[in-house]
Amino acid sequence: MHTQIKSRAAVSGFLLALLVTFSGGALAAGILGTKHDLSVTGGGTIKSTTQTEICIFCHTPHDAFKTDNIPLWNHEMSQITTYGMYTSPTLDATDLADVGVDDPAHSAVSNLCLSCHDGTVAVNSFNNPSNTSPNTPMVGGVDKITGSANLGAAADALKNDHPVNFTYNPGTGAGLDSTLVPTASLTGVKLYNNKVQCASCHDPHTSVDPTGKAFLRVSMSGSTLCFACHNK
Repeated sequence: MHTQIKSRAAVSGFLLALLVTFSGGALAAGILGTKHDLSVTGGGTIKSTTQTEICIFCHTPHDAFKTDNIPLWNHEMSQITTYGMYTSPTLDATDLADVGVDDPAHSAVSNLCLSCHDGTVAVNSFNNPSNTSPNTPMVGGVDKITGSANLGAAADALKNDHPVNFTYNPGTGAGLDSTLVPTASLTGVKLYNNKVQCASCHDPHTSVDPTGKAFLRVSMSGSTLCFACHNK
């Protein structure tokens, strides 16, 4: 009996740790009621009519998609081949890579965002459906992101957006950018394997933006977010 109780406690502790990891330490409270809450309690127009689980739309403790950069991912990935890449004479990124399906195993963190935000995959397309609401019907049958949150699926969809999926390379010398803040001095923003991704500026679990619209890691007031990386 004692062994069984201890085992259950260990499992509960493990699942709690997973939730803390997913949300940056805030559990579901960070997304509760926001547009990334797609459950019945969601704050956006796209949400379920029956699903009470919040994390299930992105994560699952069992039967998850498995690659090194995907945190127990549960949402079907987009199959778009290419989104295009921003180019500029001032962009010093030497390894800028498209984040389409040709990216090995969809390894870029930005692919997770685009699995919903390119508008081609339903937000309730799970690898491991929920036990509480397996079909997870959505309000009005609307299950794909539209409007301004839809970044698009065209081959040039990301050509006019801030570049992602490249190494952050501050410094002087060949292949380095002297106008970038040193990596050790970055505040608020986040790198993934030393690369800039969508989630470098946007935190899907919480936001400093009081409107909750952009899920920004740093306020845009006074262009603070821009200056977090750019030493201009």
